[in-house]
Amino acid sequence: METVLYVGIDTSLGNHVVCAMEADGRIVARTTVANDRDGGEQLVTWLRAQAAPYARLAVGVEATSVYHAPLMEWLAQEPRLHPWQPTWYVLNPKVVEKFGETYVDRGKTDRADARLIADVLRFGRVTPWTPPDPRFAALQVLTRHRRQVSQLITQEKNRALVQLFCVWGQYAHTDEPFFSNVFGAASHAVLARYTPDPLAETPLGDLAAEIAAVGRNRLKAPENIAQTLQRLAHRAFRLHPERAGRPTAKFGAAHGYHLGLGTPTTRIGHSDCPGFRSVSPNPDHHSRDWPGLAGRNRPR
Repeated sequence: METVLYVGIDTSLGNHVVCAMEADGRIVARTTVANDRDGGEQLVTWLRAQAAPYARLAVGVEATSVYHAPLMEWLAQEPRLHPWQPTWYVLNPKVVEKFGETYVDRGKTDRADARLIADVLRFGRVTPWTPPDPRFAALQVLTRHRRQVSQLITQEKNRALVQLFCVWGQYAHTDEPFFSNVFGAASHAVLARYTPDPLAETPLGDLAAEIAAVGRNRLKAPENIAQTLQRLAHRAFRLHPERAGRPTAKFGAAHGYHLGLGTPTTRIGHSDCPGFRSVSPNPDHHSRDWPGLAGRNRPR
């Protein structure tokens, strides 16, 4: 029967805590190495020394963030470990956690975690890990990142629609002739220029001409879109009409739609936002005019 040395590695940003265990559960040795190339070299030397009396080597880590990834790929490529025909394991944290529940009063330390990982390997019933093909690893990272960015954009658009409703009511939910994309360039141009009151007072012909221009004459029936906009503007709630033209109204409009509709392809700064142009850079200036902000930035 081949003898196997089971090695559990508890990974972290700064270092790796390592525990080597025999098949009967006896701990053979422990060590700690830095999470860098020098630490990897030390670990290889240590593994060769500890594995000398054994025929095989099983090495496992818990998939904690990405701290384990460089180490495991590097070890899997290390020819000095090939004589022991290593089996590699990257364990699901839930598997390790549930296995640890079988121990009563187990301490939660890096050393205890490294021992637990080695114990999981010793009991078996876990699937070995295959190093990723370097031709596809980068593609996998990029596609996952793209998916995450896409999800973030969707979340921010939904957040923007909530703020948009507070100022424009049914702007994003009308069934009348309207912009095909609320987040498109034409819609964004209208929202960046108008609040409901000024838009409602704009002559219909002028508004239609402006919509056609910002849409580069590609929009169908800009006159109908202009009519829809004015109907929406008339139906929208008027919040704090007594503050029209003051920093509160301008800031509220900017917060309600302009900032909310900024997409990753749109740079939005103070100079891009009409509401911020009229606000003093002094954080306490005008604070009495902003509900909920009075005196908040003043030294006590």
